[in-house]
Amino acid sequence: MRERLDDLSGCIVSPVPSVFHAANLALVRHSSNKPGFERTPVLFFHGATVPTLMTSAFRIDGRSWFDALAASERSIYGIDLLGYGESDPYPPVIEDAGVDPREFGTGERLVPEIGAVVDLIRAENGAEKVHIIAISRGAIPAGYYATAHPEKVQSITFHGPITRQSGMGAAVVQKYFGTPSLPPISHFAVSAEDRFVLLRDDRPAGTPSPLEEDFVRNWAAVYSERVHGDRSKIGEPIKAPMGFAVDISSAWDDVYFDESRLTMPTFIIRGEWDEYLTPAASCQRMFERVSSPKKLYLQLPEGTHSMMFERCRHAVHRYTKLFLDEHDNNGGSHAKEAAHHYA
Repeated sequence: MRERLDDLSGCIVSPVPSVFHAANLALVRHSSNKPGFERTPVLFFHGATVPTLMTSAFRIDGRSWFDALAASERSIYGIDLLGYGESDPYPPVIEDAGVDPREFGTGERLVPEIGAVVDLIRAENGAEKVHIIAISRGAIPAGYYATAHPEKVQSITFHGPITRQSGMGAAVVQKYFGTPSLPPISHFAVSAEDRFVLLRDDRPAGTPSPLEEDFVRNWAAVYSERVHGDRSKIGEPIKAPMGFAVDISSAWDDVYFDESRLTMPTFIIRGEWDEYLTPAASCQRMFERVSSPKKLYLQLPEGTHSMMFERCRHAVHRYTKLFLDEHDNNGGSHAKEAAHHYA
């Protein structure tokens, strides 16, 4: 992998050596990043099956979440975990012999990999800490890292997090794999088209789609082109390492990072219509378990699990910017400017 500029996103993609494998993770930097910014840098974590350039750095009508936060002279980064997006794949294995899916990127085991990336960002910016923004399943590796190394995390924001639930692990495995327990495989495959359908249909029956029209027109084709080199191959499979499935099934069997060890400012954002992956009751329980006295739980009307792709995305951008500014640099000048403007 070589460093390159990605014109579609306005981001620079760079290799970062894996701690565990002879391979590289990908670090996605907004092209406006530069040393010397006063504000604390941000690190995004992607979700279960879709990488950074197709989520937080994906431009809808010319603007991404990366762009919105970078406009405030803040360095913005995203990590593609091994096997995702711009990173290298996992070393090949012999699937016929059966493999342990836990060996392919579970949240707790990723802490050293994440640590290397965080330390690189801190050094690059002369910063003691980073802000973390975690999307969906990204909440789990981000949560394990933040609770292991709170001294390096300025704040953490959860966008539609996969939360702790009880007794539902077997049900989610049955739903997506057709078996009561996870199969002994290294990767799960889903096409750009099927992933788009999941996003499109994730809303209450009879309600209009909240997805932005530009996203609907372009997302699956762009994703297909990035992976397959052809916009028309939206039905071809795209692989994701099985660690995400282990994390989600474990979380829904009450195996999760200790939320009470989130001592840094914590922001949970949930969509009103996100009833399956991020239920309101489980989000409320997560919020109550967080020990930080500086915490916020916000529900956006008519939002689903994919708020960053929907009409409410501008509210997501605005509220995360305000939260970051309010909790920047241990309450410095930017915090004073931004405080108490959540309305």
